[in-house]
Amino acid sequence: MRTDHIQTLNRELRNVVAVASLQVDGDALEQITSLKQGNLPPYLTIRKTLSKIISATPDIKDIYTLRKTDKSGQYSFIVDADPDPQSVAHM
Repeated sequence: MRTDHIQTLNRELRNVVAVASLQVDGDALEQITSLKQGNLPPYLTIRKTLSKIISATPDIKDIYTLRKTDKSGQYSFIVDADPDPQSVAHM
């Protein structure tokens, strides 16, 4: 039973990620290279898109984008849709 639940959750999460990846503008995401860009259109547009995904998917509480770093196996947060500025993940 637990394994079925985990498999279902994994499948649903993959579906949300697949749909979200189609909605996020990859070119805009590539333009974001520092925290100082948090008030510029590419960041704000992606953040708005992620916020809409949260609103449309009640089971999703957190959503953000990541980018591979130069260090093997490490990633950096790029855009976080968390509405609380104190808990937003940063690059």
